[in-house]
Amino acid sequence: RTRGEQRLRHGLRLLLKRQCQRVLFYVLLAHLGAMSLTWSMVSLLLYPLLSRPQGVVVGRAAVSSVCRGFWACATWLGLMRIDDTALNALSRDDGLIIAANHPSMLDAMLVIARVPRGICIMRANLMRNPFLGGSARLARYIRNDPPRRMIRSCVANLKQGGQLVLFPEGTRTVT
Repeated sequence: RTRGEQRLRHGLRLLLKRQCQRVLFYVLLAHLGAMSLTWSMVSLLLYPLLSRPQGVVVGRAAVSSVCRGFWACATWLGLMRIDDTALNALSRDDGLIIAANHPSMLDAMLVIARVPRGICIMRANLMRNPFLGGSARLARYIRNDPPRRMIRSCVANLKQGGQLVLFPEGTRTVT
């Protein structure tokens, strides 16, 4: 084999590997969507049955677990390498505000996966989203409107030693 043939074969293998990874990533995202939708529907059923404290524990643990499962699969499939050691330390602190800029939902999922007791502030329209709404309500995530109620809820949560997770960048990042 000539050197040119070897380079061509290597390039084709690399292209095939990238295409396979792309397909795997979209399959993984579809699986995440199915898990999120399923848990959101189950959450809607559990919401009236569980007390507020029970709903908070179950809801937040489940959301965090779904996110951790996504990252574990992505890592196992070789799609991503993640160093989340700094985030693991955050999960132990009480009365904490975590304000993370994120241009995508994946970044938010990484924080939520590693801060399982965190309470997120969410845009009001996301609370009506079929993939997120039921689970967000069960976990008692805080709506971002009206502002006065949002601030009161945040303060009350922090006074109880909660971990407030907000994403001020949100959908403001265009690119």
